[in-house]
Amino acid sequence: MSRSGHATEAKLKRSFPRHRRWIVFAAVWLIACPFMLGCGSSRLPMIPVQGKVTHQGKPLTFGAVIVQPDIGPPAIGAIQSDGSFRLATEGREGVVVGKHKVAITCYDTEAPGRAPDPKGRLGKLLIPSKYIHTQTSGLVVDVKPDTGIIEVNYDVSEN
Repeated sequence: MSRSGHATEAKLKRSFPRHRRWIVFAAVWLIACPFMLGCGSSRLPMIPVQGKVTHQGKPLTFGAVIVQPDIGPPAIGAIQSDGSFRLATEGREGVVVGKHKVAITCYDTEAPGRAPDPKGRLGKLLIPSKYIHTQTSGLVVDVKPDTGIIEVNYDVSEN
């Protein structure tokens, strides 16, 4: 190693004494540990969430409901022919505890029995566009622990 390498190492040791290095190491570990262990929902308690989506007073017969928590994985549920849905997170029924922003999609290409567009296009949007993004929909669900099944109903008509 060159003299400049030793000088740099000596400066580093003076600027970061051993106890400070341990503090920095601990801080980095605490920040990085959750990411290394994964952000999955397998260890988180899940609360069942179900509901109905209507459009212009009638059940929306297909599409999807997506909820995005402030922290954690999103949940999704397919809208059934009667407008009902049940949410699941990473294959587990339910939603993680916390406040969630909600988005709802309904494109003509999502209709039951319709073949997917070969070019992957979404097709015609059948509800107001503000509902397809969690930032603009204005829809929320607050999932609290130990509440049993949460029932939510959303109307995606123009205001």
